[in-house]
Amino acid sequence: MGTNVDVRSDERRTLLRIEIRSARRILKKLDTPISLGIYLRLKYAHKDPLLWDEIAKAEISDKWYSCASRFADDYLAVSLLRKSPNLPTSFDREAVTLQAFFDAEEHCRKTNTRLHEDAQKGELPEWFPRFRARFQHLVGPLNRSVIDKVWTECKFGSGSTVRHASKASGGITKSGALRGTVTLTRELLLFAGKLLNVKADVPYEFEVVPGEEWFSVLKDATKNRGCAKQPSLNVFLQQGVAAPMRDRLKSFGFDIRDQSWNQLLARKAYQLGLATIDLIMASDLICYELVRLAAHPRWFHLWNLCRAKSCRIPLDNDEWVDVNLERFCSMGNAFTFPLETAIFAAVLQTFVPKEEWTLIAAYGDDLIAPDQYYDDIVAALDYLGFKVNQIKSFRGGNFFESCGSDFFRGQNVRPFFLRKSEDSGAPYELQIANALRRYAHRRGILGQCDKRWRPVWEAIISHVHANWRHPVPPHFGDTGLIRSFSEYFFSEKRRKRDQWGWPVSYVPARPLACKVTDMYTVLTALAAMDVRMDPWDVGSEDFLSSPYEVEQSLLDIIKIPFKDTLRGHLGRPSIEKGHVSKWPAGWEWV
Repeated sequence: MGTNVDVRSDERRTLLRIEIRSARRILKKLDTPISLGIYLRLKYAHKDPLLWDEIAKAEISDKWYSCASRFADDYLAVSLLRKSPNLPTSFDREAVTLQAFFDAEEHCRKTNTRLHEDAQKGELPEWFPRFRARFQHLVGPLNRSVIDKVWTECKFGSGSTVRHASKASGGITKSGALRGTVTLTRELLLFAGKLLNVKADVPYEFEVVPGEEWFSVLKDATKNRGCAKQPSLNVFLQQGVAAPMRDRLKSFGFDIRDQSWNQLLARKAYQLGLATIDLIMASDLICYELVRLAAHPRWFHLWNLCRAKSCRIPLDNDEWVDVNLERFCSMGNAFTFPLETAIFAAVLQTFVPKEEWTLIAAYGDDLIAPDQYYDDIVAALDYLGFKVNQIKSFRGGNFFESCGSDFFRGQNVRPFFLRKSEDSGAPYELQIANALRRYAHRRGILGQCDKRWRPVWEAIISHVHANWRHPVPPHFGDTGLIRSFSEYFFSEKRRKRDQWGWPVSYVPARPLACKVTDMYTVLTALAAMDVRMDPWDVGSEDFLSSPYEVEQSLLDIIKIPFKDTLRGHLGRPSIEKGHVSKWPAGWEWV
């Protein structure tokens, strides 16, 4: 155990050195009072550890600025290291996240009591029947066709469940070829065989568990994000329940697989007089009584059937305690996101007139509505038990943010963050260089890159190994060094287009290692690769595997020796050859 901790600590120190070196270059190039303050804190943090806390919590206000460019510079300065988990801050991220769980439970308990008493006394607000009607209309009826849809869409997700690290390593298939124990809550025990469609001659074993298991993942330098692993069979049914909810919401313009509408309205918010609303721990504050009072009884009973009603929490002495939940569902429950989207969309439609519904958006807890209805919406959300994040909610100012897009008077000022992607096998310096290039492109004009970032970019790529410096177009992701067409065309030798397109070299993430024992293992490995069929689409943000790579990777999987788990192991990088039919215009240093 100690050796593993030492290895992780050494890795974090190495990543921190890379981040400090890159951050100093970027902050020096920004050359503003704010960036100077961050730079000096970074320089002397080794003498005063509390300076790391100040770096992690640094903030600015859009009210200080009238120029988008100056705001973007300072916004980058305070955001650069905010999401780095490597900063040696004094915050106990795990303890902070666990305390937030108990705070949310206490808040839900009070909300449940208040809503129950108001309903019993007939003292619910006058707008609540309208909200309930809108919510039930957005979710739709639970008729035979919807139940059939639920049944056909039941599946195991790719994430961890109770007793299983992932779908790939858990060995559970929808067809019923079970490996290991299937966990479930007591309410589903009567339906287990029917749900899995298990054949009588296939051995299987069910384990009844009290509920979900709490865990946390890294979020930023000050706190983690709390999640909950669901029992395996509960996830199976939750996935099916979520599918018709997603389809129904999409038919009303709330597509929970597409953030573009929220991002468009955030860009137009300054011009159209909109407000963006963000909530604190929204999924953890969906209380039981709210869903019971708002939902149709048939939907409520279905949701209640497959949700976990208790959560196992870790204690300091390596023991666990089961907590009966006041919340209705948690992050980790497959139908939580469509459910919260339906709730918040119903709140917006309750207070915004129908003729202005083209100016509203709900994507989870990212909400947008006309500014004149902001107070009514916030008051309703507060009554329903939700907490508005006043720091990340914006109205009547210059800055608006929604779904990872930041705009100052309509101009894109989204910063980038120094945080290593665990999904990429690319060197950290390459990830930073490409992130800086994308940022320079956002800050440039007419699709070009802001040339003041070129010296910093060149300094960062000087630390990238030559095998990773081959030019790739922007939509190839971190499979190489993002370059403009002219940089690609004149690099090393003059490139020539052949019948297949422009030849490129790239370093794809190698297939995940496994020991092939049957076709199920091969199929789960391919599913984990997220293979898609249009790899050369210039509009795509990420490089997608080509059909050729699918075939080659299948052969590689069979040859790769056994490792502990299917997920989390990347092979050694090797340069592959490919073609791209189009190279995006722009991206020059101007």
